[in-house]
Amino acid sequence: MNAVVFGGFLGDENELAGVAGLIVPQGAKLRHKGVLMGMYVRPAARGTGMALALVQAVLSHARTVVEEVQLTVAPHNEAAQRLYRSVGFVEYAREPRSLKIDGKYQEAVLMTLPFQRVASLSTD
Repeated sequence: MNAVVFGGFLGDENELAGVAGLIVPQGAKLRHKGVLMGMYVRPAARGTGMALALVQAVLSHARTVVEEVQLTVAPHNEAAQRLYRSVGFVEYAREPRSLKIDGKYQEAVLMTLPFQRVASLSTD
């Protein structure tokens, strides 16, 4: 796997305020798509535009190495879903029982952002 992580700082502070990464599998059949992972912005940095800047940094790099970026987000995290939609991600599925937290299953929203137009399949 190849991976890159981007970090953000607020003003002249030395404390990391946000992170986001891209993981690209190296298998020949999978390396055309990357996964946006580890997206986190500290509460003090929320609402500053840092989340958008981090996502844009990941996508800018991703465009040079993959054809598509996918991600997983919690269905109740509407702010994150709005952010991802604002840069072009679309939901393509929901995974039931994606996580098990404190004995309770949680589903996940799966989103994708293809950089190239996907050709439709034809039966001709």
